Amino acid sequence: MENKCFVCKGKLVFLGKRLGYQYDQCVNCRSIQLNPMPSSEEISSAYNEEYIETGHHERDPILCNREKHNHYRSIIKALITNEAEGLVLDYGAGWGGGN
Repeated sequence: MENKCFVCKGKLVFLGKRLGYQYDQCVNCRSIQLNPMPSSEEISSAYNEEYIETGHHERDPILCNREKHNHYRSIIKALITNEAEGLVLDYGAGWGGGN
């Protein structure tokens, strides 16, 4: 398990578990991240096998994105402010709902 935030290198503290994943939060920049971060293969498998059936919202994705605009901007601001490097995966970043 990592004990440093990948965004700002701050200390990570346990936030909770869900679906077999551990979520930690940085005490400095307040970002939330999986710990340990899943491999590319694990992410691909999760989206193909698990998340496709769960969905995120029962309403229009355009309305959901509009309501969450400030949330998304705060994530971007934290990444830029802390000069984050590397790949970033926003959990729940896509629509994810089934047809």
